Amino acid sequence: MTPPLKAVVRERSPEIDPPKRCPVTRIDYAGDEGGIICRLAFGGDEGEHVFFVSITHLTFDPRQPFAREIAAYQKHRVKRMRRLSSLDFD
Repeated sequence: MTPPLKAVVRERSPEIDPPKRCPVTRIDYAGDEGGIICRLAFGGDEGEHVFFVSITHLTFDPRQPFAREIAAYQKHRVKRMRRLSSLDFD
């Protein structure tokens, strides 16, 4: 997880200490606007906490299968989001 995502998890669920490694329990495509969304589930004393996050907010071990493809997608997605946010839609 990126540091900003860890901060959001801590803010929304203070009882959770986000681990260095967390399981992605589901992957969905939310179209061009949403991109690839990952479901993260954290167990806690009070039950399971679920977060749906963009894959751009996750970091992956570069030795894992598909790590190179994920990094390429993340880079492309961030560039695309920056480009779209700079357009004037008035």
